[in-house]
Amino acid sequence: MMQGNVMMEGNTMVQGNVMMGGNVMMQGNVLTMGNTLMQGNTMVQGNVMVQGNKLVGNI
Repeated sequence: MMQGNVMMEGNTMVQGNVMMGGNVMMQGNVLTMGNTLMQGNTMVQGNVMVQGNKLVGNI
């Protein structure tokens, strides 16, 4: 889980939260004001679990 809060003076407030299910979370915040301020966060998480059980008895 990622959370980003960005506050800048001059009556400017930008807040972005993005949540996606399936064990994937991506969030990016970009601010441009007078001078250039860019902030980007990217987190990609993937989980794959494959489990197989096979039993063969005596016949």
